[in-house]
Amino acid sequence: MKRFCPICDDPDADVAAGDPLAVLCPRCGEFSIREAAEDDWRGRDPSPRRIANAAFWLRGHPGAGIEARDMDALAALPTPPLSARAAALMLALEVEAPALGKPVPVLARRMVQRHGPTLPGLESSYPEDYFLPRWLAFSASRDPEEFWYLAGPYLARELGYLTWEGLSEGRNSTYEVTITPTGYAYLEQLRRTRAESEIGFCAMWFDKSVRDAWLHGIEPAIRDAGFRPVRLDHHEHNEPIDDEIIAMIRRSRFVVADATGASNGVYFEAGFAKGLDLPVIWTVREEDLKGVHFDARQFNFVTWRSEGLADFARRLRHRIEATLGRGTYVPDGGMPSP
Repeated sequence: MKRFCPICDDPDADVAAGDPLAVLCPRCGEFSIREAAEDDWRGRDPSPRRIANAAFWLRGHPGAGIEARDMDALAALPTPPLSARAAALMLALEVEAPALGKPVPVLARRMVQRHGPTLPGLESSYPEDYFLPRWLAFSASRDPEEFWYLAGPYLARELGYLTWEGLSEGRNSTYEVTITPTGYAYLEQLRRTRAESEIGFCAMWFDKSVRDAWLHGIEPAIRDAGFRPVRLDHHEHNEPIDDEIIAMIRRSRFVVADATGASNGVYFEAGFAKGLDLPVIWTVREEDLKGVHFDARQFNFVTWRSEGLADFARRLRHRIEATLGRGTYVPDGGMPSP
């Protein structure tokens, strides 16, 4: 029997039997899911918004494995802010463009067969607009109308990053988008900001139990790797906290995300950074490793213990340097660490 995608119900998904199910979905991409998790998800009757958030996450974590214990977290995924959705969509369009300035199809009108309602067995041909589902996922859109708004009024007309063109041939037609020179300048600026930044942003729980991990572990590791350590509560700002987080991550070279305490804010900040294609380096208190959120479980954590923070700082510094190379930041006019 034909099975639809366990997350978004796309009928064109390829679902291989087993437990876990192996799924290749036109919208969600490639992932695996336990049958108990599928039953849980369907039992929740997820809204289009929840499905959109889950598909966006899956596209950002190709090959993810979903267990039954993950379903509360999957259902609670936040909707990415508009700026993150726009950045993720632009980056995905750039990857799919066959060459600089070449168009990318987003919708195709195809001819399909349908049985006549009163004459069983008699088939007729009719046109159907087929929106390529992956663009729903890359833009965290609930439906094509939401995607049109993001890619049309916002990215095309308001910002000038895209142009649209419809091509027709007989009863078939396609709609394509092309990244404009302004759009490529935006993508270049995203990368330039990252490449030139000296900031290593830390997303972590602001509880006194992890204060020493920041002071004697994460902060010196970032600084000794040649970057400027920034944590939001140590940064002067007058803007609403979410706006300041987004602005600071945009200006950062990388993010250190400490999952201790399972703070939803940490996962939000790490997810936003990944949407901008920024490196995210994960850390966690050793005894909290087993409780990390499912969207981070696949990563290689640098763990820490309260009685071994000097060693943690050394290992984290090496991980930062192995990921990004040596930075050039020199604090307060001093000499860089050897």
